[in-house]
Amino acid sequence: MPVIAGQHTLSSQISYHSEQGSASGYGLIYQYQLLESFEFEAKYQHSGDLKIISNDEVLYGDYSSFSSGINFTKLHHQDLTLKFGLGINLVSSSSNHLLVEKDAIAPYLQITASYKFTDNLSLTFGQSSRFNQDALDTNHSLFLSLNWLFSLPFST
Repeated sequence: MPVIAGQHTLSSQISYHSEQGSASGYGLIYQYQLLESFEFEAKYQHSGDLKIISNDEVLYGDYSSFSSGINFTKLHHQDLTLKFGLGINLVSSSSNHLLVEKDAIAPYLQITASYKFTDNLSLTFGQSSRFNQDALDTNHSLFLSLNWLFSLPFST
């Protein structure tokens, strides 16, 4: 079944940052399909424990962020959708300001593949890159999300 404009998606996500320490990250995602090949995305993410080596100094910390962006979608076959996304990421809290400053704004890019198991359930695997200025710098993470898809009924 093709992707339907007007479809909503709620997702829970786990992520693994390229500089991950002991605990993996997590997130919540909302997506709204505006057109067949274009969707809006809003996301809350917590990085988990990070360990960055910068100028022979080891920095530990974690951060939380909100992001908003757009995804360009392409139905590859009946159940597999490929997506390319871009947007802005805002750090809402940081345990170590040397790692990344609170209120830091950075662009991001992501590439994902989403496989639809049923009309209401899908699984997404993706890679995201954020372009920060602090010690976190350009950082990459892999993520996996479980998605619930639904459409709201229209009243006439």
